Amino acid sequence: MPLLRENLSFSCLRCGECCEGPGGYVEVLPDDLERLCTFLSVDANTFGKKYLRRRSNGSLSLIDNASGDCIFLEDSECKVYSARPVQCSSWPWWPENLVSEEAWDKASDRCPGVKK
Repeated sequence: MPLLRENLSFSCLRCGECCEGPGGYVEVLPDDLERLCTFLSVDANTFGKKYLRRRSNGSLSLIDNASGDCIFLEDSECKVYSARPVQCSSWPWWPENLVSEEAWDKASDRCPGVKK
């Protein structure tokens, strides 16, 4: 039985650990794109050329910087935090983290804000 969100605790510490390292991707949905463009005061074409890549499945995702971190992570801080994509703002409430206590524990190993 999945865990219930109201029985779990999380507080984003804005540490940037979820944004670090290669291997992941942040999908950018149409509403995310609009929000990010407004936040950065750029049009979608300019934003796309500077910050997006097309994945093999056709979806758009943020590019990474040279170290594999999110392009918007600077000094362990998200520079677009208030406009970040839904994928970011919904962490750690992803279904795969809520399937069991063990899964929630694994999420807490990766994120110091889980269980806070």
